[in-house]
Amino acid sequence: MIQIGRSFRWFNDYKSEVEFSIRNGFDFMQIWFKNGEILADNIPEPKNKYIKEIGFPVIFHAVFDPVDFSVYGDQLIDLVNYFGHKEVIVHPVCEKSLVNANTEKDLAAQVRILRVFQKER
Repeated sequence: MIQIGRSFRWFNDYKSEVEFSIRNGFDFMQIWFKNGEILADNIPEPKNKYIKEIGFPVIFHAVFDPVDFSVYGDQLIDLVNYFGHKEVIVHPVCEKSLVNANTEKDLAAQVRILRVFQKER
């Protein structure tokens, strides 16, 4: 069965977003993770606990520069494991790194490192 999700609008109240999703037939919400934190304005701390307690299915969308893997990769793995997920979306960006002929190779190398790190945990 196909599941249909939507992006959580980080500037809105989380419960309202969940209610909207349920009311309109969405199966899950995508929540962004950037610079080591869940992007959400109206979620009390700790955000991961609050989201999990609400119980609506989510998938995390990590906005990562290639250098972010070494800085925030462990936090991403911890977050994904906390939710018992087997999937995460990694959205590569180049805000901190220059885009050049090696950018794609650098990103692939970081993904391999993240996979090894995840298996060790």
